[in-house]
Amino acid sequence: LAGLVARAREGLGVSGASGTALPDAQVEIALPGFTDRAEAAATLSAQGVVRFIDTSGNPLLVGATVGAGQYPTLFTGSQIDPASVGAQTDPQSGQTVVVFAFKGEAASPFANNNGSHIGQYLTVTLDNRVIESATIQSRIAGPGQIMGDLSLAQAQTLAACLKSGALPALVTLVSATVVQKGATHAG
Repeated sequence: LAGLVARAREGLGVSGASGTALPDAQVEIALPGFTDRAEAAATLSAQGVVRFIDTSGNPLLVGATVGAGQYPTLFTGSQIDPASVGAQTDPQSGQTVVVFAFKGEAASPFANNNGSHIGQYLTVTLDNRVIESATIQSRIAGPGQIMGDLSLAQAQTLAACLKSGALPALVTLVSATVVQKGATHAG
């Protein structure tokens, strides 16, 4: 429940989001003032499993599905420091990016890996779907960026997944109701 509420706050920008546990492993998430059902469903139903995979130097198409175990996992979203994550516009390229840094013990292996694979591809997946497959241009010893063809909403969803971590179970939208503020019904 806490992970879903965090995603609503971070990924959808709903500061007043709240959640309630219901019977039969269901939850109700309130998103005051937010009316885009499709964006809410996409953000809240993402499992949130982020993997940096080794594609043996081959690029993968953004949007392609990667089977579990198809490629070796080099790093996971759980190794990223949630406090370092943010979605923003890169001032140099104008592209939407997600910035991140690895937690202490994962930072050095990440830097060593990409430093020894300059000119090859590093592929990032979210829930087994490729979100970036980019050429490593230099050794990344500090904060990194995930760029690619990300809309601001997609970048915010990815950032929310990195901050809140992978959900322990799949989430399925059962229903969505928009409640109008101040609406009254005649009796």
